[in-house]
Amino acid sequence: MKIGYQKLINAAGTKEIGEDYLIDGTSKAWASVIVSGGTPTINDSLNTSSLTDDGVGSTDYNFTNNFTDANYNPVAAGGLGTNYLSMGLGVKATNQALVVSVNSSNSSEDNSTQSSGLSIMGDLA
Repeated sequence: MKIGYQKLINAAGTKEIGEDYLIDGTSKAWASVIVSGGTPTINDSLNTSSLTDDGVGSTDYNFTNNFTDANYNPVAAGGLGTNYLSMGLGVKATNQALVVSVNSSNSSEDNSTQSSGLSIMGDLA
C-alpha cells in the first residue's frame, strides 16, 4: 500500500475502490444539450460553463475548469428524429473548449433541432 493511498469503502464494508480509479476514471466534464431552432441550450452539466453556437450542427462546449491539455477523452451521443447522427469531436479541441459537430444521416432532416450528450475523462489543470 502506498503512503497516503486511500480506498473508498461503501457503508456495508463489502465494496472498495482505490482513489486512483476515482481520480483518473471519472468524468471531469459532462453536458446534456438540446438544440432547438438552431440554439443550443444546456439542460444539465458538470464543469461546462457555456455553449457557443458555431453554426448549424456545430457547438463549442466551454469548460468551467480547464483541462491540463487537449489530450482528454470525450465520449458523445446524440439523437435527431429517427435518423442516426454523425458526431465529430475535437475539431478544435483545447484545454478550455471542445467543438462537437452533429449531422444527420438524412440530408432532408433538419440539423437545427437535435439533442446530444457529452462526457469527458481527463486531468484537470
